[in-house]
Amino acid sequence: MNLPNPFSGLKAFDANKSELFFGRNRHVQEIVNKLDSHHFVAVVGNSGSGKSSLVKAGVIPRLQKIKGFEIISMRPGNNSLNALVSALGLGKEAIGTLQETERGLLKLARSKGNSANKILLVVDQFEEIFRADLAGNLNIEDSEQFIANLLCAISENDSPVYVMLTMRSDYLGDCEQFEGLPEAINNGQFLVPRMRKEELRESIVGPVNVAGGKISPRLVHQLLTEVDGKPDELPVLQHLLMRMWQLWGKDEQHDPIDMQHYQAAGGMQNALSNHAELVYESMSANEQQNLAKVLKVIGYRTADNKMVRRPATIDQLSAITGLSKPEIEKATAPFRSAENGFLLPDLGEELGNETMIDITHESFIRQWKRYKTWVNEEYQSAELYQRLTESALLFEQGRAGYWRNPDLRLAVEWRQREQPNERWAGLYNTHFQSSITFLNESERDYKFYLADRRRRRRVIAAVLILFLVALSTLSVWALSESSRAKSNADLAFKQKEAAVALQKLAEQETARAEEALDSVKAEKKRVGLQIEKTKEQRNLAEYNAKRAELQRRLAELSKEEALTAFQLAEKRQAEAELQKNLATQQFLRADSAQRESKRMQELTLAKNLAIKSNLLVAENDKQRRTKALLAMHAANMQVTNKGLIQEPDIYTALHNAYLASVNLNSNYSSHVADVKSVATSIYNGSQYLITSASDKQLIIKDLTKGVQSSIQAESIVYQISTAKEQEHLACASSNSIAVYSLTTKERVWALKNATPSQITGLHISGNELIYCLSNGDVTWYNWKDDKVVRNLNTKHTNQCLAVDGNSVLVGTKEGSVLSVSSENTSLTTLAKRSNGITAIAVNASSKNYMFAEESSQAYLGSFQNEMITELAGHRGNISDVAISTNANWVATACFDGDVRIWNLKDGLTVPIVYSRHNNWVRSIAFANNGNSLFSAGKDQNVFRFELDANELWKELSAYKEQDFSKSEWKEHAGEGVGQKVLPKLLNP
Repeated sequence: MNLPNPFSGLKAFDANKSELFFGRNRHVQEIVNKLDSHHFVAVVGNSGSGKSSLVKAGVIPRLQKIKGFEIISMRPGNNSLNALVSALGLGKEAIGTLQETERGLLKLARSKGNSANKILLVVDQFEEIFRADLAGNLNIEDSEQFIANLLCAISENDSPVYVMLTMRSDYLGDCEQFEGLPEAINNGQFLVPRMRKEELRESIVGPVNVAGGKISPRLVHQLLTEVDGKPDELPVLQHLLMRMWQLWGKDEQHDPIDMQHYQAAGGMQNALSNHAELVYESMSANEQQNLAKVLKVIGYRTADNKMVRRPATIDQLSAITGLSKPEIEKATAPFRSAENGFLLPDLGEELGNETMIDITHESFIRQWKRYKTWVNEEYQSAELYQRLTESALLFEQGRAGYWRNPDLRLAVEWRQREQPNERWAGLYNTHFQSSITFLNESERDYKFYLADRRRRRRVIAAVLILFLVALSTLSVWALSESSRAKSNADLAFKQKEAAVALQKLAEQETARAEEALDSVKAEKKRVGLQIEKTKEQRNLAEYNAKRAELQRRLAELSKEEALTAFQLAEKRQAEAELQKNLATQQFLRADSAQRESKRMQELTLAKNLAIKSNLLVAENDKQRRTKALLAMHAANMQVTNKGLIQEPDIYTALHNAYLASVNLNSNYSSHVADVKSVATSIYNGSQYLITSASDKQLIIKDLTKGVQSSIQAESIVYQISTAKEQEHLACASSNSIAVYSLTTKERVWALKNATPSQITGLHISGNELIYCLSNGDVTWYNWKDDKVVRNLNTKHTNQCLAVDGNSVLVGTKEGSVLSVSSENTSLTTLAKRSNGITAIAVNASSKNYMFAEESSQAYLGSFQNEMITELAGHRGNISDVAISTNANWVATACFDGDVRIWNLKDGLTVPIVYSRHNNWVRSIAFANNGNSLFSAGKDQNVFRFELDANELWKELSAYKEQDFSKSEWKEHAGEGVGQKVLPKLLNP
């Protein structure tokens, strides 16, 4: 079969392929209507949402059918005025007209003098004006004049100029730096919606039918399932369809495109990477090396891990990579061919020195595994170079020394491997010469250091030799002295023998003298015995008389002795009992100490297992199982040893395992702009999540029923207030308030007149609204009766507001936390700080209030006493604080991108920190009676953090049946640690 391929892969559909562009009819008409009303439309969406195709293949062909429209398309690049003049077909001199006045574009359009009475200027990829060029320069003046000309051209009623631009939604915040641009975008913004399932089906089946092909229903169902809810997958889907058509075209049979073609292509996950790899393998080794050099320049990774295009001209690529123009053309040609379509411009288009080489779509970087590896290598190379530059500049200031190993070795290897030049280095900074000089000097200094160390070793060796020579001399002298000493010893031995003989003679004479003395003593003893015998006979009578008395006394003494012996026995028995008790106590203490030691060891092991779990990247089922089981064993070991389940490492491991294994898509955001506020509510048996963003959308999610609805507000909603079991929610913009129904999603009330100052705090309860203004006013308003109940001026510059039912708490710019009585006008100062108060919250049931100041500190106070506890740790201004309804948790959100959660029950020890946001966190709200926390931020994300450990455990319970084997447990826990059976319920 040789049918033309209806799919263009990563390339956007253009007007030439409009007959193959399906699924966007209603969106095309909406844009045409908006353009007619405003002369300006900004088509905004995520990368891969189909913005360019929608405009080029949908809107432009529709407008070309309308007589009188001339279409002019351009990309701004880094010199938008030059690009505009070129698109208009005018000479370079026309740039002066655009630079001289804001009316330059209008003047040039009116002077073109063609038959068309309307000019549509299409500015594709408008976000390029916010990107620096390859030298790191951002042409702000050029961009300002370009935007001023656009806005002026659409502002006059009789202007023939219409403007339509496409822009990625993550650049909406950058529009603030240009005067008038945010307002224009707000008025003419078209957020590219997700395609409905039927529209998506039409975009798949429609081109196939037009081209005369066939596709099986089960394959269509498979594709719809994979892409549903993922608008950024549309380019990948188009590339997969293109590849499947190519493979199908090689079949000799006439069966429909089916699962065998899907699998042969690699499916949604691998089709693009497999295709790119096939093209790469068809090239020579030299061409592969040259391609890698080019692709590393035109695609790069940002610090927040985004893959971004960085187009470059042939001349720029040649200067950076050292490749010639023919080498660049030959290396990129296979990837620019129509059947591949990875790079621009298309193969066959003549390339000049100023021709831009670009990536067709960022998904090429994300999907091709080899390219992703190259980009990461380039990022690491640039990171090392920038570290080298930083050290070089510090060295020049006298604040750092030369590099030594291992940094020096890595840098030298990098220089030899990458061979960087000044043009390449210019992609990152302008200090190449200083950096390379510093590296060379570091290398030379290290060589001097090594040479000096070798010299010192030689000196030490010489000294050692001299020492050995001296030692030999001393040995000879010592030997001579030893011989002399031996002679003296022989003489001394003979003298000793003579002395021993004399000593023996003296001992014999002493023995004879002692025998004579003993004889004398014996005779003396015999005489004494006779004298004693005579005395005994004389005193016998006296003796017998006393004898009886002594026997009587002896009997008494024996009796006393027996009594004393009995008492002594009793005393010894008591002492023995005491010793027994002491021994028992010592045993119990030793046993308790042993058990406490074992408990502490297991708590330490639990923390180690949790850290292992947190560090493990779960990219497949096996890793997800390991991550979950490590976290579950850590949590079980923590709880069974009476440790706190809220210990940050333990709890974070459990939560991360839950995210990786169960709730992979935990982003609750449907916005395409930075989220300003998040609130929760319970009404009529349902749990609601309400968010607002810069897109002026209010998104209401019924989490219980799984349904979602949206409300288009008149202006950006900065604050949302709800109340439990209340149908209505209040929303505050900068100077206005509106009340909406959770059930009908309709606005039921709005403040008639704008407030005189900015609304800085809002609360709704029944019919009552309480709000504070930056000028110090606090107002109680009955919105159903539409009247002011009371008003009070605090004489401060108000920043935020919280209500506990009896009192209104106000945080001021002067650093005070004020309590305003609901019944009278009295003001009480609860706390005073040196910096302005940025956020405040209160919980009436726990008698606690919470606030934050601009110095990145948060505090927890109590109405029952004056004690205020500091909650530290953030690295920026705190944007929001919250206390859970069950009074178990307090939380803070910060511009540093972190959310910190403290447990009140454990005494606010160490917080749980989660850093899922990659930009400012603006708002937080507890839900599910304080067992969940939602956070919203500038990165357009809304995340949920589960605080009920048992709920996390239940979600992970399936892994209990897949527990570690003995060898796996030994690998993770080490020797001598018993593996516990995981319980059905954690029960912390």
